[in-house]
Amino acid sequence: MGVRGFKRAAAASGGGESTNLGGPGDFTLSLAAGAYKMNNSHTTTLGGIDYSAGEHFINAGAEITSASLTGELAQTFFTPNVSDTDLARDVAYDGTTYIMVGNNSSAYYSTDKINWTVLSGLDGQAGMSLKSIMYADGVWLVGGYTENGQVWRSTDGVSWNNHTVVDTSKSTKFVFYFDGQYWCAGGNGGYGVHLSKSPDGISWTTIATPSTRVWGFYADDDVMAITLDDRKIYYVLANDGGHAQVTTSSDNALGICYSLSKTASGVFVITTNSGYATYSTSLTNTSWTKVRPIPSGTLEFGIGFRGKVWVLSTAGDFISTSDGATWTLEDDFQREYRGLTKLESTNELIALNSFNSTTNFILGDLPDSSLAIISTLGEVTQPNA
Repeated sequence: MGVRGFKRAAAASGGGESTNLGGPGDFTLSLAAGAYKMNNSHTTTLGGIDYSAGEHFINAGAEITSASLTGELAQTFFTPNVSDTDLARDVAYDGTTYIMVGNNSSAYYSTDKINWTVLSGLDGQAGMSLKSIMYADGVWLVGGYTENGQVWRSTDGVSWNNHTVVDTSKSTKFVFYFDGQYWCAGGNGGYGVHLSKSPDGISWTTIATPSTRVWGFYADDDVMAITLDDRKIYYVLANDGGHAQVTTSSDNALGICYSLSKTASGVFVITTNSGYATYSTSLTNTSWTKVRPIPSGTLEFGIGFRGKVWVLSTAGDFISTSDGATWTLEDDFQREYRGLTKLESTNELIALNSFNSTTNFILGDLPDSSLAIISTLGEVTQPNA
């Protein structure tokens, strides 16, 4: 079943004297007052008026100097050309190369997300199931589930070295970048949790040791946070010297707090193992508003993307919200995914199953968005869209 509301572009048509644009984006035009025909593959704003995708006839009473072509989302399934049936957990991109990691120290690289090659410098070397990977400021970092206290680091994506973050009783599940520092959060079944930071990914300092397991993380320009299984959130504000603060939800029914994300309107959303989501406009609130977006199931993965929070449940429900209160069922995959990540540089959302799964998918801009504005003659009688 395809994602509802996402589509593929129709090719622009028409002849005569025309202005052709490729999108998405904002464009500067110089169209004199007069009659025009427009073919647009995506929603387009022309002269301050929004036009849905299609063919339109426009009688411009004044000069038009700007246009905006919307980047609408398409869902693309991709199947890496590998035989590995291990679970894929995360993927990152440095502007040239994608690296995907997962269980049993599996690691692959690609330049097109279709043709993948074993990353020999990392694959099988870490001795742990790899959970997360990131790239920032010239450094790759990989963290894992296994309790060995180490991350793997590279500056070229080819040669990798391991570095100790904490003692060997703790894992390094999540690695991310915030406030000019590299961060790592992890733990184990015995609740040996840590939140640590590093200026270079080599030398690490632990700033907090919560008493329960860490399940997710969030970071933007202003704040980073980790979610725990006792309804606690540890958060650090930018430019605060790495001082960790804690807030606890008062609702016992929430259970384990899995992911933390934020909408474009500034609403924080937490997903939980109880099937509830909870939302607030502030991380310091102890009373969050609880909702049940789907009838049953665990809301495992959540991430902010294109202004909304997108969530995958363990039952394969793919849902979204822009305010935390109202949710839309985008799709029902009827299968469990193992990773959901956003690539900032390409503005893509990627969902992962196993390495060789046919159900791995990407949400991103349609590659063939286009706009053609064609000069016409005579009076225009067709109404505007």
